[in-house]
Amino acid sequence: MEIFSRILAWLSENEAAISALVGIGAIGGLVYAFASKVIGRKRAGGAESEGRPNRRAVGRERHDRLVAGGDGPSIAVMPFEPRSRRPEHEYLADQLTEDIIIWLARTPGFFVIARSSTFAYKGSSPDVRELGRDLGVGYVLLGSIGLRGEQLRVRVQLAETETGKTIWTEVYDRAIDQLGTLDDEVAARIVAELEPELTRAEVAFEERRQPQNIDAWTLYRQARSLPARSGWHEETLTKAAQLLRRALEIDPEFGLAHGYLALVLAFGRMLGLVRDRSGAREEAMAAVDAALRSAGSSGEVEGYVGCALVDLGEVERGVAILERAIEANPSNAQAWAAQGAALIRSGKFEAGVEKLAHAMKISPRDPRLAVWGSSLATGLTLLGRHAEALEEAQAALVRDDRLFLPYVVRSIVLGRMGRAAEARAAFESARRVQPGLSRQDLAHVFGNELIAGLDRLSEQ
Repeated sequence: MEIFSRILAWLSENEAAISALVGIGAIGGLVYAFASKVIGRKRAGGAESEGRPNRRAVGRERHDRLVAGGDGPSIAVMPFEPRSRRPEHEYLADQLTEDIIIWLARTPGFFVIARSSTFAYKGSSPDVRELGRDLGVGYVLLGSIGLRGEQLRVRVQLAETETGKTIWTEVYDRAIDQLGTLDDEVAARIVAELEPELTRAEVAFEERRQPQNIDAWTLYRQARSLPARSGWHEETLTKAAQLLRRALEIDPEFGLAHGYLALVLAFGRMLGLVRDRSGAREEAMAAVDAALRSAGSSGEVEGYVGCALVDLGEVERGVAILERAIEANPSNAQAWAAQGAALIRSGKFEAGVEKLAHAMKISPRDPRLAVWGSSLATGLTLLGRHAEALEEAQAALVRDDRLFLPYVVRSIVLGRMGRAAEARAAFESARRVQPGLSRQDLAHVFGNELIAGLDRLSEQ
C-alpha cells in the first residue's frame, strides 16, 4: 500500500508532465498496405463458413471483413491481469488498460473495441481466435502488471486472431516515476508492429485524475459492474447509487463516481425506476456539476455527464459535452449511444440511428446493449423501417428480458405493421415486467408521437 500511495502522490505532483507527445499519423498507403497483406493471407487460408444470425455471428461477420482487408487494423485491448489480489494492483492494471484503449482509439486508421466490451471478459481466459470472431478484430493485446520491490513490471503480448499466433511480446520494468509514459510506449510499439508505414505526429494525451483512496475506487467499480451482472432495473440502480454515495463520502472529489451517479439517477428517473423523481433530478444535477468541477474531468466523466443531461432533458448541453467526450476518446461507446438517442429525440432520426449503430459496433458485448438496441429500434420505427426495428427490439429482448423498453418498442412496431393482437400482447408483457408503468413514463422515453399508437391500441 505504501508503494501505491507513492504512485498516487507522484501522479498528482506531475500531472501536467505526464501528457506524452509520442503520437501517430497515417500516411496515404496505410489502408492499402494493410489490406494487401491480409487479403493474401485470406486467399491462402480459404473461405470462412457462414455463421448464424446471432450476437456472436455479428462479430464473426465483421471479423471476416477485417481479414479480407475491409476495415484496416482492428484491436481489442483485454483487461490486464494484476499479479496479486490487492486492490491497488487491480486499479493499476485497469488504469493502464483503459489508457492504452484511449491512446489507440485516437490513432488514425485504427478500429478499437470499447472498454465495456473487453472488460466483459475480465477474470476469464478465452482463446485468442474466439475473441477475434466474437469481437470482430484482427488483433488482441493481453497483459499483466505487478510490483517487484520498488519497480513496476508489465508484461504484454500482441496476438493475431486469425491464427492465434503471438507476433510480439515484451516485459517492461519501470521505476514508479516512469509510470506516466508506459501506456504511450506500449501503444506506440503496437502501432509499429501493426503498420510500419505509420509516421509519428504529435497527439495530446489527456491523463485522468486518480482517486485519492483505493476504497472509493473499489466501490465505484462495484457500482459500475452491477448493471452488467443484473441489468438496468430498479433494485440494480438503487444499489449502484448507494455504492457511489459511499465512494463519494470517502473521496468527495472523485469525478468518475459523481459522473456515474448522475447517469444512474437520470436514467432511473427517465424510466420511472426511482420513487422520488424531483429529488433524483436535483441530486443528479448536483452530481453533474461536481463531476465537471473535478480536477480530472475526462472523456469518460464527460460521457457519463452528457448522457445524464440528455436523460434529464438538457439535450443541447448534453450533446455538446458528449461531443467533447468522443473527441477525447473515440471508443467511448456510451457517448456515441447517448448522442444517438439525443439526436432521435431531436427529430434527427437518420443521424441518431447511425451513431447508435456505431456504438453497438465498437462495443458488441456491452451490458447496455438492451437499452441501446431499444433506442435504435425506436429510431428505425420513426424512419418507417419497421422490419429492422422489430428485429432490433427482439434482439434487445434476448439481451435483457426484464427490461420493459424492448417490449414497448415491439408493441409500437407491431401496431404500425397492423398486427394489433401481437402488439397488445407485447405491451402486456411490458406491464408485467414493470407493473407501475405509466403513460407519463412512456412519454418521457418515447415521445407523444409513438405513444399515440399505444393509445389507439388500447381503444380497439
